[in-house]
Amino acid sequence: MKLYDNDEYRNEFMAIVYALLHSDGTNDRANQIIDAFDNAPAIDAEPIPSRAPLSLEELREMDGEPVFIVRLESDNPADRDWSLVDLKYDMCRTVTGGLAVFELYGKTWLAYRRKPEEASCT
Repeated sequence: MKLYDNDEYRNEFMAIVYALLHSDGTNDRANQIIDAFDNAPAIDAEPIPSRAPLSLEELREMDGEPVFIVRLESDNPADRDWSLVDLKYDMCRTVTGGLAVFELYGKTWLAYRRKPEEASCT
């Protein structure tokens, strides 16, 4: 649930903001806004995966899971592909049949939890 989906909190926050917008400047509305944020209810949310490349240790904890492979020093879009981690053979198998062996990790290729933006691939 997003914080703004909580009706009670949203209504309280909007009342403070509305009052701030219509105040004559004599009230301490900034502290009320800070208090509203400090008193916001806890929410359960999945953290967004990092855009940084995985470490080899992280990669080894992902047996059977998908990762996005980027071949270093290549501008060819075919050298960027989804793969599955295969710990039995210490490699990643791309969906197009390619292989990326752990022995060369960080030297010729990197893996990401999600597809990186183009600028961060190189």
